[in-house]
Amino acid sequence: MTQEVTKPKKTRYPKPPPSKPTQPETTNKRVRKAKQKIEQSLEQDDPKRTKRTKERTIADIIEKVSSWRKLYNGVLVPSKEGSEEKGQLERWSLEEAANKVGVSKKSLDDYLLQLRFGKKFGFDFDSNKDSKVGILRLFVKQEKDKIKGGQRGIKISSKSENEDDNIL
Repeated sequence: MTQEVTKPKKTRYPKPPPSKPTQPETTNKRVRKAKQKIEQSLEQDDPKRTKRTKERTIADIIEKVSSWRKLYNGVLVPSKEGSEEKGQLERWSLEEAANKVGVSKKSLDDYLLQLRFGKKFGFDFDSNKDSKVGILRLFVKQEKDKIKGGQRGIKISSKSENEDDNIL
């Protein structure tokens, strides 16, 4: 009599979840947490530096760009001693000047370009000073399209033909 040996059936259990999340998940969580910490610290350090949702007016950008360029070109700082000297000319880099004005250098560069094109194309700044920057952008875009005449790839300079006409 031979006995047959039967093997017990193997039951399959679901695989346990991995003990650690996969690499991309942990990286994403770390990045999100880091961004949240940075945003919180910015809000605590400087309450003025919150995200701005409104578009600036043309008068605002003229004032900001003007201040930015003045700081870059140099400002006379009175001497502390009160002597007969007028003071010392102090200059800031474009980035430092932008930080003092409270607007990013990238935005100020763009605003300056829009203002120069607006002047070149004859935009009426006086009657539109309370309008949003989008009005100026639209005007500049339309004028560029008129000049290009449907041709693509043509570059138009923001500088006036007469060097004395340049603003800022």
